[in-house]
Amino acid sequence: MVLLYVAKDSNALQLQYGDQIQFTGQLQQISPPQNPMGFDYRKYMKQRGVELTLYLPTGKWEKIRTNQGSWIKRESIKTQQKLTQILQNSSLSKDQFSIAAAILLGFDDTMEPELKTKYSNAGVSHILCVSGLHVGIIFAIVNYLLFPLQHSKRGKLIRTIILFIVIWVYASITGLSPSVMRSATMFSFVLLGKVTVRKTNVFQSLYTSLFFLLISNPLLIFDLGFQLSYLAVFSIVIFQKPIHSIWSPKTYLGNYFWDLATVSVAAQILTSPISIFYFHQFPNYFLLGNLSVIFLSFCVMVNGIIVLAFSFFPWLFRITSFCLEWLIKAMNWIISQIQSLPGAVSHNLHLSLTETILLYILIFLLYFAILKRKKTLLFAFLTCSLVTIFLFNFDLYEIKNKGGQIILFSTSKSSALLFQNGRHGILLSDSITNEQCAEYQYSIKNYAIANHLRMEFITTKQNHTAPRFFKEGPFIYGGGKTMLVLTDWLPPINYKSKINYILILNPEHPIEKVLDQVDFDCLLLDQSISKKDEKRWMRACKKRNLPVYSVREEGYFCSSLAENN
Repeated sequence: MVLLYVAKDSNALQLQYGDQIQFTGQLQQISPPQNPMGFDYRKYMKQRGVELTLYLPTGKWEKIRTNQGSWIKRESIKTQQKLTQILQNSSLSKDQFSIAAAILLGFDDTMEPELKTKYSNAGVSHILCVSGLHVGIIFAIVNYLLFPLQHSKRGKLIRTIILFIVIWVYASITGLSPSVMRSATMFSFVLLGKVTVRKTNVFQSLYTSLFFLLISNPLLIFDLGFQLSYLAVFSIVIFQKPIHSIWSPKTYLGNYFWDLATVSVAAQILTSPISIFYFHQFPNYFLLGNLSVIFLSFCVMVNGIIVLAFSFFPWLFRITSFCLEWLIKAMNWIISQIQSLPGAVSHNLHLSLTETILLYILIFLLYFAILKRKKTLLFAFLTCSLVTIFLFNFDLYEIKNKGGQIILFSTSKSSALLFQNGRHGILLSDSITNEQCAEYQYSIKNYAIANHLRMEFITTKQNHTAPRFFKEGPFIYGGGKTMLVLTDWLPPINYKSKINYILILNPEHPIEKVLDQVDFDCLLLDQSISKKDEKRWMRACKKRNLPVYSVREEGYFCSSLAENN
């Protein structure tokens, strides 16, 4: 498959699913990661069947057909758009609309990243995804409405067919996300079991749905939503009952919250390792978050269904929209309070793939050791624990004792030069001043977490002294290497030793003067300068046969420092 990027204009904004276009242009391979430990977008797209890409400017394409592709998907998208428009016509604010659209319809295109982060930090981001809970609510509502059909054999068959159609229509409208397909497939097998008068086991439904979904699309196995959905359900099925048996509340309310707590804890057991592996963080108050908002999210779902179903009654639409508005307000307020608590999130956690696999082995060894009460399993658990601890500490030892290095990261709007000495990192930048900066989060964070770095941030105009590092003005001395960082005009240089690297951050410097005055090993061109200026410097260096490195063309630059200063 090919991924096309179309320049945003009036024609592009009118494109809909099913439109067919013809275009001219040279297809390109998707670029590999431009930074160490960076997100591998090429691998990510390849796992979804996409290997080529192309940007289409205005005038390089034209629409030639409409209503192509799957009519089911086309009608599902149109239905989702109509239902989304109903929510937009209500009294909901922008944030409230995005929450309602995500919970009800799986439409989260308008949700602000800050709002998503709040829900993630509170450990309840799963309620923003249409999942088994939502499909279950739809199933329960329709099943209740069709209860009169339960009294005859033909009625039972009609009821089953209607339920099957409703489940898959809803799954299609919400975008057929992996979690929705999983729950819809499981409910389908439950319905099939009732028709054939056979009891269905949860594990059988899980394995069968997993088998059929992977047969239909093997690439789903690489989808994070698919992985988390199945891990969460398997985790609940395996661990919820043993945890629940620890205590038996005497009251109905106590039992409700205990059920909810045990389900939340059970789901975290198998989803936490893979979440830490991908996202490097853990929401410490996930239990508080789930206990606080799960019932509210259920109310939002039911109220939202009423809003959509009875939108043609103006007075009822206004009342239910008002209720929906205040339910979402209450939910957002609770989430804001939880995620702002001290220590709400443990950041900068790192698990390698090997450590993640070992952690899963540890979980099951401990579970079976307790369940079976066998000393051999307990011994295996302790042995695996020691191996995991050894590997983790060995990684730390290797990082601490390896030689230092310089890394010039590929960042689009900022300069980012890292001097690493063991687990100590000094980041020199013109605008990245802390770990919350967007450029740091996108380009540098993964590398810093994987190497367990304690970061210092300094500006290009700031002098600084640290072990194996000294910066004064535009000159940097680190690990036996010398670097000249040109931000302002070229300073007078009156020394005989050669400079290892010149980093150009201000392309307005007189090229001839720099190349004539400074003796260097390599000239580095940061991606923050324009393509036009970059070409000028590259032409001048190649004309004189001088070494030059372009981060924009070749990706990040990395050089080892001397072992001893």
